[in-house]
Amino acid sequence: MPQYLNLSKPIYEQFVWLTLGSSIPEFVVLLIYVYFAKWLKDILKDERYMILFNKISGILFMGLSISMLILF
Repeated sequence: MPQYLNLSKPIYEQFVWLTLGSSIPEFVVLLIYVYFAKWLKDILKDERYMILFNKISGILFMGLSISMLILF
C-alpha cells in the first residue's frame, strides 16, 4: 500500500480519491494531445507545411543521433 494512505480511515474512499486524482488529469492531458494532433493534421494538409515539418523532423533526428554518438 502507498505510504500516504491513512489506515485508520476507510481505505476504499482513499483509493477512490487517488484514482480520481490520477485519472482526471491524465484524461485532460490526453484530450489536449488529441486536439493538438487534430490541429496539426489540419495544418499538415498543406504541402508546404508538410515539407517544412519533414525537414525539421529530419534535422532533429540527425541531431539526436549525433548527440548519442558523442555521448555514448
